[in-house]
Amino acid sequence: MKFIIIGYRDAYFWNEYGTSVRDLQIAEILSRKYHVTFINRPVSIYERLKNKKKAKSEYKAYSNRITFIDHTSYDLIGPLFGRIWTKYCYKKILNRISSLFTDDSIIIDFTPIAELEFKNNKRITYWYDLIDNFSIHNRFSEKEKKAVRDKYAYVDENADIITAVSDKAIKNFLNPNKYVMPNGVYLENQNHECFIDGTPNKVYQLGFVGFVTDKLDVDFLNKLSKKFSIIIWGKFFDDSIRDKLNENIKIAGAFKYSDLPSIMKSFKVGLLPYLPEKSHDESPLKMYEYFKYGIPCLSSMNFEIKSRWFVNYLEYSKRDLLYEKINELIVSNNSESIKASIQKEWLFEIKVNKIIEDIIRRKECGKKNS
Repeated sequence: MKFIIIGYRDAYFWNEYGTSVRDLQIAEILSRKYHVTFINRPVSIYERLKNKKKAKSEYKAYSNRITFIDHTSYDLIGPLFGRIWTKYCYKKILNRISSLFTDDSIIIDFTPIAELEFKNNKRITYWYDLIDNFSIHNRFSEKEKKAVRDKYAYVDENADIITAVSDKAIKNFLNPNKYVMPNGVYLENQNHECFIDGTPNKVYQLGFVGFVTDKLDVDFLNKLSKKFSIIIWGKFFDDSIRDKLNENIKIAGAFKYSDLPSIMKSFKVGLLPYLPEKSHDESPLKMYEYFKYGIPCLSSMNFEIKSRWFVNYLEYSKRDLLYEKINELIVSNNSESIKASIQKEWLFEIKVNKIIEDIIRRKECGKKNS
């Protein structure tokens, strides 16, 4: 059995940020047991000339067990349409590698817009994963959301199996082979990169780790900053958000996944301060990262984790009671009890392997009935 992965992210992202997102984590987990081919999103000639060197077209930490396929597109018009270009940009590369699509092939598609015509290929198993619900994504235009809805309709009709990050993301799909597979605690114990570890110069009371967009609850953070010290780790996708944050909030900048052991020592309580109206059916990876490092979590929404160390600040109508609770969380930081509370079912590898076991069973049943 072999896997051909068409990721939302690719090796270029992998080299810059590490194994920090769902599709790359699934690729790495599968590569521990199976042959994995990872198809990068085609690189436009503009990107190639500007900054995407071929040297970064594979992630060397796993290049001994993942085959990366890179492709340069010489389409001069398509890339000018941004994400909409991805609707068609994979066709040439998929035709070129069609010999890989054999009876034991499982295609995992993470792309929100790309048209990938697998419905007439009965040799392969087509697995679609909703890494997010892009049909309501706050950073997608209305035209892009329409393209996402078209993609989801195709997937619903033609995919052999569909997985989604949350039950909300998958609820409108009618496909009988659909499963909720939330994110989980990811243990990259086979990464040979040298972790950057050490004692930070200053330890803040509250910290945020992740990409920063306009869904960040800036008003709440600014209020907290009058009472608690705060540090934000991550790349800003909206400079206007940075400008709105109080000056006493520390902006630490972008990071790589291998930096997390050091980063997680720089604050006591992890933050998930998202505006509910801009959120989109998530299962936040950083929630699991906080718990993995023994850090309690303060969030604006409830997710699949139920824990005394996971607190929804919108459930507190009185500020004094909320601040009292935050101080309790600060004291419980780096608690072995938090780490010990991680249930086996939270491990992402176990969640992925359950889906693989189901695919194997279905394949075996198909052989018996053929």
